[in-house]
Amino acid sequence: MIDLSKSTVLPGLIDGHTHVFGFGLDGIKSGGPPFASPINDTREYRTLLALANAQKDLRAGFTTVRDLMSHGGGYADVDIKKAINRGYFQGPRMQVSTMGLVATGEGILGSPEVNLPRNYQTVDGPWAARQAVREQIHYGADWIKFHATADYEFEPDGALNSDPTFTKEEVLLSWTKHIDTVRKLLAMHSVGEGLRNCVEAGADTIEHAIELDEATADLMKKKGIYLELTAYHYSLSDYTRAMPSPPGKIQPAGVA
Repeated sequence: MIDLSKSTVLPGLIDGHTHVFGFGLDGIKSGGPPFASPINDTREYRTLLALANAQKDLRAGFTTVRDLMSHGGGYADVDIKKAINRGYFQGPRMQVSTMGLVATGEGILGSPEVNLPRNYQTVDGPWAARQAVREQIHYGADWIKFHATADYEFEPDGALNSDPTFTKEEVLLSWTKHIDTVRKLLAMHSVGEGLRNCVEAGADTIEHAIELDEATADLMKKKGIYLELTAYHYSLSDYTRAMPSPPGKIQPAGVA
């Protein structure tokens, strides 16, 4: 029991898009949150640091978090949620999405001769996608995290250059119709053309939504799709690198 009768109590906050596993390699050295290396650290160690990150969220006032992808942690985000819910550890209420789903070619690290931990689950075509959705739901996913866009960059004139990963047909046949039947929520990482494909197909939330135009925003409102912007972190040094172009232009180095 904590006596707060002489204090002002803030209701618990909700972080709608976070990654307790993270994917930086030197967050501890820089004074940031404890991120581990998927190459040099075991999954067990990375899971312990992810739990520490979740507890930091709670101490910062976030009593609920939506963790949108375990970044190489597999289904360990489900284990962290279970351990918190069962009272073994203090932490926020968690909704998790296990492994992000991508098309072949996205999120593959290193040489093909080296077997590294995968940040994502790769699927191609409607039936492979449906199998992955069923598997993730079986192992405890609350949300399905769908990457409709790969890396992107800004041209020297400021125009956005992005590559959609799945076709509009794959989005329609593989995801929205099937996920409706299994009654799970769908979060779509999307910018540019991939963003428009996702909105037209339907989703529960759109993440990032860089290059969201007015017509697409109107369609989101009409369909009741929520926007989780999470834009600020894309201006940080971990996500950007200088372009050989006019000052002020930046180029994101990855996706979240």
